[in-house]
Amino acid sequence: QPRLLTQRLVETPSPLKVVFLVVRPEIRAVVEASRQGAVDVLELPCKAASLEQAIEHAFNESMRAQHGVSRCLAARQKLARLSASECEVVDLMLSGMANKNIASSLRISLRTVESRRKEIFVKLETRNLALIFTMIQDANRAPQDQLRIDSASTIAPHTSLRPMSNHDGRLHPHQQSYRA
Repeated sequence: QPRLLTQRLVETPSPLKVVFLVVRPEIRAVVEASRQGAVDVLELPCKAASLEQAIEHAFNESMRAQHGVSRCLAARQKLARLSASECEVVDLMLSGMANKNIASSLRISLRTVESRRKEIFVKLETRNLALIFTMIQDANRAPQDQLRIDSASTIAPHTSLRPMSNHDGRLHPHQQSYRA
């Protein structure tokens, strides 16, 4: 039952890609299989070369998807190490603020900003702000749904593509969907 199989594939998140083999393909079924993630639908009987090519394509797509999932999870694990106050500093760093302006905005000393910034780079294992930006983009990628990392080090569903903000327009660290 192709319909049951596609439904199970959608319900079970996996980076594996599928090739459907059908005796008499109906256009509606082919479109549905494609929507559900099939990389190819072949009509039986088919040539061995076509099947081999379809399987190779599915394998390559599966490997690419697995790599993306791995990057996403690794980035989330690193970002989950940050405290709420470090998240605030990261947000302001990425908005282009200088340390002095970050200190003023958060009403903390310049030395505290420098200390948090140093700790951010240590925890995220980088010395490059561009890599932090990339890490945040990777963490916000999710193949099945949009996810966010909150400052309590958990992953929670995020239904909006717009980041949540507090009354002054800045992202609140406890509701933060990292933005780039």
